[in-house]
Amino acid sequence: MSSSGVAPGAQPVPSAPGAEGALGSAVPAARWLTVLYDDGCPLCRWVRGWLERRELLVPLVFVPMRSAEAWRAFPFLDHDRTAQEVTVVSERGEVWTAESAWIMCLWATARFRGLSERLAEPAWRPRARAVVLSVAAMTTRTPRPPDCAGDEAGACRIDHGPSGHRAPVLEVRR
Repeated sequence: MSSSGVAPGAQPVPSAPGAEGALGSAVPAARWLTVLYDDGCPLCRWVRGWLERRELLVPLVFVPMRSAEAWRAFPFLDHDRTAQEVTVVSERGEVWTAESAWIMCLWATARFRGLSERLAEPAWRPRARAVVLSVAAMTTRTPRPPDCAGDEAGACRIDHGPSGHRAPVLEVRR
């Protein structure tokens, strides 16, 4: 959301239940955001810890993907998809995935909101994940994020890289 209260890249999908306006119209400011993450992934846990240590303009709630809490809180989500892409959900049911989810995590911070707005621009959007990880590494004592493939289970369940398909940036569910 910009300083005017509009989420970067927020685009209601007209066919989604409750969506209003044309593709590309603004969405009002969120009061809090839930981040669905892989609690078995070292990279996910590292990013969560980094975000928890930031001054936040919008509170972030972290919920393990596919957990009973995630199913209960978000019955409308495709929970198989949350296991493939980082997912952020607002209190009103707006959903951001992949690059847009990374951007929304930055947007919630006081220090990096302006950077999130830059990343929401089409030319920068594909680099969102790499920029967030670079910023986190430069502003923490851990100079390099952990490798997803190095966890106890053998591999992270979430594809943190750019997706091969272009899903809607934002889906509005009510």
